[in-house]
Amino acid sequence: MKAKLHSLLRRLYFSNPEGIFWKLLELFLKPFVPFYRLLLFLDQRRKTKKRRSLPVPVISIGNISLGGTGKTSFAQYMLEQLSLDGYHPGLLKRGEGNQEGLLLPGNGEKRVAEKYGDEVALLSENIPGLPVGVGRDRWSMGRRLLEEASVGMLLLDDGFQHLELSRDLDIVLLGSVDEAEGSLLPAGPLRESKTSLERADIVSVKSREPVKLDLSEFTDAPVYRHYYTLKAVKRGDFDVTEALKTEPVDILSTLARPRELKEFLLQEGYQVRDCYSLPDHASIATDFIEEELEPERLVLTEKELVKLPPRLRERVNCLKSRLVVELGEDFWEQVYASLQEQPNETG
Repeated sequence: MKAKLHSLLRRLYFSNPEGIFWKLLELFLKPFVPFYRLLLFLDQRRKTKKRRSLPVPVISIGNISLGGTGKTSFAQYMLEQLSLDGYHPGLLKRGEGNQEGLLLPGNGEKRVAEKYGDEVALLSENIPGLPVGVGRDRWSMGRRLLEEASVGMLLLDDGFQHLELSRDLDIVLLGSVDEAEGSLLPAGPLRESKTSLERADIVSVKSREPVKLDLSEFTDAPVYRHYYTLKAVKRGDFDVTEALKTEPVDILSTLARPRELKEFLLQEGYQVRDCYSLPDHASIATDFIEEELEPERLVLTEKELVKLPPRLRERVNCLKSRLVVELGEDFWEQVYASLQEQPNETG
């Protein structure tokens, strides 16, 4: 029941469905928005009163919507560059799994996706040796990372609403140009209204096309653009980027906005037959892939791949993309200026 409700609301929020049913559903949900707004106000006031700081720089990456803004990819982009620049970053994240704890270099942690969630598993695989603290209390996890790992700064993933922890820089991602014009929960996908952007130091919009977005009424933060480019489609160790274009493929997605994956593949020249969409962060039944689908014709992202057993990873096709930040040099100047120091030497 919960999964069906999640799927229904996700379609309402992100697929722009037409028809009387969807208009009636939105009208039904609108009267609940003021109650959500009141709860949000009380929750933020409580969190602000509990705010604490850590003795190293803290960068927050977050959003004002339910997801699908490229947050995990943006976090990886920043963690990799900060590591190259000698900052020795650590990651703080709430996690989507069933446990809290630390992932430290060399501790041989197993079943990371099940314990801490797919995003933690993905970042840990793509950035070997990354110290990660997973838990609701990010301040406590930050203290533990500082005690047990050589961490020079901390990146707070999905941190815009986590007001208990002070940060030196707030980066807010928008999923589209018009996203800030949406409705608050539960009538729309916004966790906060666009007025909350006054707390942002940097804003970046996910868009493959150049954007013209005037947010000066709400924030004086610089506005950038980020987007994905295709690196390759891999089946195990084999590059099948071009070979898969000869026949229609299927998509399996646990992304917040699955339609965008289909649009991306179509723009890259692939034919899409069927789309199988599961709730964001959902587990994947391997027997469903092996018995009901054709693994060799199935395309998924790294977010889904980390949840599959090794035998199945070698059979499905994984879309590997690269996140690009427009005006990257200017973006990093803003980042380091906000931290009030220049990049350290690597080492």
